[in-house]
Amino acid sequence: MNAVKVYSDTGLLATVANSTAASLVATVSNTTAACLLSVVSNTTASCLLSTVANTTAACLLSVVSNTTASCLLSTVANTTAACLLSLVSQTTASCLLMTNGARTTVNQTQAVTSASSTFARGTSQTLYGHSSNSFIVMNTSATATTSRAKVQLSPDGTNWLDDPTGTTYVTIAQNGLTILTPGKLAQYAALAYATDSDTNTVAISIWYQAHV
Repeated sequence: MNAVKVYSDTGLLATVANSTAASLVATVSNTTAACLLSVVSNTTASCLLSTVANTTAACLLSVVSNTTASCLLSTVANTTAACLLSLVSQTTASCLLMTNGARTTVNQTQAVTSASSTFARGTSQTLYGHSSNSFIVMNTSATATTSRAKVQLSPDGTNWLDDPTGTTYVTIAQNGLTILTPGKLAQYAALAYATDSDTNTVAISIWYQAHV
């Protein structure tokens, strides 16, 4: 068959070498998605052969109704079907192409003592960048004394307030262990501690543990 030229109101749309439905090969001057269909009687994926990086039927990127992973041809580091990262509805591990590696973790400890019922703060910790974090507190006193603990938050490391999502404070008996988690996001958090009586001295171990 001789070459057939197809015209529209805006001019030449396509030069067709073989106008059978299965062999339509079109050179289109405007390759936007909306203009990639140029007077084609059959617009199924298997019949659209436009200028794309891979012209196999399964890989056409021309407004196709099937957007499964095997049909998406995007510019990704790994273009195998199982690894496409192109707004796919399936986000299982086998379909995501991410460099996770081992998560970065934080583990800081501090040992303090208190002979006052007035709260003092331990080392402040930066919460930004940590997806999960907590303070673990243990009363390590040698005698039967009770310690108190609560989480405090700060936007700048200078102005502090009690975590509004927590109780006023928790009490921890000798050799007791508890865990406190910040309930609101702020730049800084710290574990505040005290003894239950000004006549007692308590020893406290504080762990701050988090991961990115």
